[in-house]
Amino acid sequence: LVRGVPGNVVELTCHPGVYDETLIGRDCTREDGMCERRVQELKLLSEPRFLEACKKAGFQIITPSQLRHLHYGEKQHAA
Repeated sequence: LVRGVPGNVVELTCHPGVYDETLIGRDCTREDGMCERRVQELKLLSEPRFLEACKKAGFQIITPSQLRHLHYGEKQHAA
């Protein structure tokens, strides 16, 4: 998946976390699996092989504030 991503700057969006029943009814339902998905995303993102795959694909992991300082075209902001 990571090797096939095009572009100079790529934003990976997800909502990793722990199982949180207080989100039910606000951000998910009991049936949609989103609470469980957060737990799985955290597990996958925490595995050393994820960072290894990113580095092998030529990506550098940075924060949004670090992104502001890169010079890709005219726009230099991160949201």
